[in-house]
Amino acid sequence: MSSFLYTMALADSYGMKYEFVQHATTAGPADLVHGSHPEFTEYIKGNYSDDTQMSLANMELLLTKMTASGKFYITVEDFVRAWLSTFKRDPHPGYSKHMYRLLADSETAEDFITRLDATGGTTSGAAMRAGVFGVIPEIEQVKHLALLQARITHDTPAGTTSALAVALSVHYLHHGGSRQGLENFLAAQLGAQWRQNGYVNDMSNGMYIVGQALKALMNAATLSQVLLHVVNQDETSDTDTVCAIAAVIASRSTDWANDLPVALENGLENGTYGADYLKMIDRSVAAFFSRRALYS
Repeated sequence: MSSFLYTMALADSYGMKYEFVQHATTAGPADLVHGSHPEFTEYIKGNYSDDTQMSLANMELLLTKMTASGKFYITVEDFVRAWLSTFKRDPHPGYSKHMYRLLADSETAEDFITRLDATGGTTSGAAMRAGVFGVIPEIEQVKHLALLQARITHDTPAGTTSALAVALSVHYLHHGGSRQGLENFLAAQLGAQWRQNGYVNDMSNGMYIVGQALKALMNAATLSQVLLHVVNQDETSDTDTVCAIAAVIASRSTDWANDLPVALENGLENGTYGADYLKMIDRSVAAFFSRRALYS
């Protein structure tokens, strides 16, 4: 299996050059390098975005809250404090304008919560940060934590179902499941019609984005192919988030060989919380959340 958050950051930062801008759907292996965004001038080439940063916040919280019994006692306030702390220590562009202002202006968890109406959240914000919970072996804890953090910002069918789908996909593959069995596993956990739960044919809709990520996974044999399938699906899409979600799921299984090019790895940011830091967190994940043969 590939690294976890490090792989997500590579995919996230790669997809940023296409995010919500019209692009050719003929990307090939030579295109697997970082690039600047043609319209978002604040973006620095090679930087990851909110997808990775929020996932990092959730993973750091898991690592600090794990008890000797393997249980996690995490509150809404714990999640929000983690998001605020991770953002403020290393502010990154890539958040929606509303979320960026909310994180920048809120000093406490209470500030954040009182300024936010979660009942309108139908985007992928909860799903993009939910994959980290999948490494937990107890499936009910996976569901509980994925839903708890989703409802803070995206308390809608699209927000919660998309978050559950990502967390459960990671869980199934991390603990021995195969690509071939993933669809049936999700249907068993979420219901046969789960893909319609909150789905709207809109590139910002959380269910739409998760569907794009899963489609890219099913048509690829390697991690490079996963990323290329994402950017070649549509001329315009939320490519960084779709890439990030697809990569973090694929990283949990040997069904997708890790053939990401050195050029892509060398281009990833490596400041205080960049590539080396993410690799360090990934080593902790491997130590604390070893793979169990739950679904083999």
